[in-house]
Amino acid sequence: MPLTGILGLAASIPFILRLVSALDYREAATAPLIFVFFLLAHLGIFFYAYKRLRSAALFGALAAGVLLISLLRLYWFDFQSLDYKNALAYWYYVIDTGGGLFSIREPKSNYNSLYEMLIAFMTYVPIFKLYGFKLLSVFFDILMAFFAQELIARRTDSQGARVLGFLLIYGLPSAAANSAVWGQCDSIYTCFLLAFILYTLDQKPKRACAVFGIAIAFKLQAVFLFPLVFLFWGKRRLRLSHMAWIPAAYLATQVPALVCGMPIHRVVTAYMGQVNLYQNVRLNIPNIYNWLPQGTLTFDFLNPFGLLLAFAVIAAIWTGLMLSKKNFDYDCWLEAALLFALAAPFFLPQMHERYTYPSDILVMILAVTQPRKMYMAAFLQFTTLCTYSAYLFPDYRLFVSPDDKMLPWLTLMVIIQLTVSLHTRLSKGMDSGTSPE
Repeated sequence: MPLTGILGLAASIPFILRLVSALDYREAATAPLIFVFFLLAHLGIFFYAYKRLRSAALFGALAAGVLLISLLRLYWFDFQSLDYKNALAYWYYVIDTGGGLFSIREPKSNYNSLYEMLIAFMTYVPIFKLYGFKLLSVFFDILMAFFAQELIARRTDSQGARVLGFLLIYGLPSAAANSAVWGQCDSIYTCFLLAFILYTLDQKPKRACAVFGIAIAFKLQAVFLFPLVFLFWGKRRLRLSHMAWIPAAYLATQVPALVCGMPIHRVVTAYMGQVNLYQNVRLNIPNIYNWLPQGTLTFDFLNPFGLLLAFAVIAAIWTGLMLSKKNFDYDCWLEAALLFALAAPFFLPQMHERYTYPSDILVMILAVTQPRKMYMAAFLQFTTLCTYSAYLFPDYRLFVSPDDKMLPWLTLMVIIQLTVSLHTRLSKGMDSGTSPE
């Protein structure tokens, strides 16, 4: 096993060096930093696997898979998306020229101060900003894959399933496109959402609620899993005293910004400006609003109507799950999490295509633990790639347009199948369990 790990790490060095040397921007310490990042990342993965994997074949498969996926990510590091050109690069410039950390006393973006602080730290590192954004997201891609395989380990003792889960999550096309191509950061808050589910199932409720608060601090869309929080509470996995850690952790993440001079009202109302930032009922996402005749209903009508509809649907799902007197096993909890993560962006108005990111990850975990549901992962991945390609490569659009009326049916089919699966499981389940300690 040690020999396999050493050979795998040694084999990655020339490939990483070759791709790093081919990057367009090589000023300062950019190339060495990127090389060191991937080298340390691979070393960390291999060391963790060495402590747990008993099969040299599995270790070799993991090493080869991680190397290939990292190389594919590196290949896209020079790509500059519209989000990078119009937003990320500007935020970096304003924070950099405004004094780094102390510039975040005033908002520079429509993100929370926690992400702005990460950008501020990035300005002190001698690396081209495009690569800085992407390396940050890739780091959380790896951490997200770690939590995913830990969730899989709670369902099965198969080491092969854990390796497969890690590779599928790290190599998921939509995840790689989000971080290495787009330069976006959705893996950050999704990583903490997976940690929340993991720690709750492990009966570590305080830690679970704390990481959920951190997820919200990174991105507002983490609240899509708030119904799951209350379901954990209703099923006595969490108490109200545990849930107090959610706002506590959120506020703790804002302390550095307050120290740097950010007004407290900005911390409290950080997300208020995002609520009505876009006056569109949908933004490049295939959902229920694809089926409405274009131009017949106004945004002023559809927005409140959509909010009520989404609330009614999610409340109905939550109530149905709460009324069940049966015990929730691992599969029930994972399917419930996926159902909430899917239903929110499908029924809510003003949604973006990237808001389905957590469901792309959760459905892949579900597919590894329940292979018969792999079709769900295929449906959602196809839908996501259609929407991503339409934005990232408008001149070379893949598959189907996000405006096509067929795409929402794929998501709706998954929602219906999850509902049926949960009903079937709970109708055959056992009596409810005990409360957390």
